[in-house]
Order: sequence, then structure tokens, then C-alpha cells
Amino acid sequence: MTKGIVHLKISCGLLAAVALIVGCTTEDGVVDVSACATDGVAELSAMCNDSGLSVSLKNTGKKPILVDRELVFLLLIWPLAHDRVVIPSEDESIVPKLPSSSVKDRFVILNVGESVRRTIRWNQPYKEFTWGISYPDAAVTAYESYCVLPRKEDISEIEIEYGHKYGTREGLDFYLDGAQLQNDIYEGPLKIRLLLRRNQN
Repeated sequence: MTKGIVHLKISCGLLAAVALIVGCTTEDGVVDVSACATDGVAELSAMCNDSGLSVSLKNTGKKPILVDRELVFLLLIWPLAHDRVVIPSEDESIVPKLPSSSVKDRFVILNVGESVRRTIRWNQPYKEFTWGISYPDAAVTAYESYCVLPRKEDISEIEIEYGHKYGTREGLDFYLDGAQLQNDIYEGPLKIRLLLRRNQN
């Protein structure tokens, strides 16, 4: 049974502000929830529903920006339980690394108004970039892996961050393995939060 759409909208704000748009879909399912944030250069937006999660990054500035066409590098997805504790995504397998000459082809120039988008389905593998720095030798490791989101019934919120965290620059440099990019990668930072809602009988 489809319910009427109810909209609650807070406009996108500057400096990684959080916005929510909430609406109902079908009984017993996850209602449509979307959010966006902008820093004046780009806009990060996401929508979550009963099918999965869709994330996009759009150039809203005044000049071209360089981004990962697959929207994996620099993007972090945090599923949170009802107590706001992160629920670990389950690693499925490591993605074979491409040679540095091919890795650089992952990056694309977004002209003003252009965007990249990725879709993650519930219970289906998606790519995640993982990095680490060991001590005391400061050895860097970085790789892509296929992960699966936790059960949607267990998730209360999803936080999505775009930008550098501790060690990501070193991890990305390690992964690129000397590949020369035509521009600096757009780094944000941007952060949004999706508060999941479910229809009640």
C-alpha cells in the first residue's frame, strides 16, 4: 500500500552542512530519505530507499574539478546502529589492483554542472577504499575491496563523508603508485547524514 508523499526539506548548506529530505513509500519498507551538502565547489547528495543507496557528487563551483569516476576514493560510508555505533561492513574480497597507468584513468574532469553517481544495492557487494599506516616503521598499505552493507533492519542512520581522513593522502599516493594526474583531486570536505525511517503498520 502506497502512502502519500510527505516532504521535509532543509536546503543544502555551506561548509559540509547536513540536510534531510524525508518522504514515505511503501509499508514495512525503508522510506525515501535524501540529503545534500555543499562547500561552494561541489555538492554531495545521497538518497536511500528500500532498493539501496545512491550517492552523487556534482560540480557546483566555477571551474572544473578532478574526481574518481567511480566515486570510491575519498568516499566513506558509515552505517550506524540505533546507539550511533558504526556497524562494520562485511569484507567480501580484495579487488585486484590495476597498474598505475590504468588507475589514473579512473579520474575524470567534471565541468561545471556535471556529476558522477554510484548506486549500492542492499545485500550486494560494493567497492570500498581501505588504507592504513603501521608504526613504528610508517609502512603504508592501501587497497580496494568488495564489501556488503549490514542488514537494513539493523541500520538507524548512514553517514557519508567525502574528503581526506587521517592517512588517506598517504594511502592514495601509495595506491596511485606514482601515476601523474592532470589536476589535483577535489578533496571536499563534505558530510551528510541519512536518518532512516520505516513505515509503520
